[in-house]
Amino acid sequence: MSTSYRCNPYQVEVINALVREGSIHHFNVSASAAGSTVIYTPSSGYAAKVLGWSFYCDADVICELRFSTSGNVIAALPSSGAHAMNLIGLTPPQGSTNETIEIYVSGAANVKGWICVKEV
Repeated sequence: MSTSYRCNPYQVEVINALVREGSIHHFNVSASAAGSTVIYTPSSGYAAKVLGWSFYCDADVICELRFSTSGNVIAALPSSGAHAMNLIGLTPPQGSTNETIEIYVSGAANVKGWICVKEV
């Protein structure tokens, strides 16, 4: 069965802006206990600037999208649900040189989504 999705012109422009500015990286994390999983590693000598994201957590646990070394949180969910943001035109969060981006969960959970990253 095929499903057709429709986007309004604003949604199409947002998606085009994200793709023009950065690259989209999909992730699927399945955690059986509390912990962190790296979902993006910048090229050597570069820092990751997070321009947008969309992710979903299926369990009532704390879920954080964050920089690994500093622990600076980019986005968080206090329980199950979804979170999405577009930061094109704003000052997006940027990690340190070579700092990875991870998903942290405080218990067993499945987290799926994408991030849009520009290496600087």
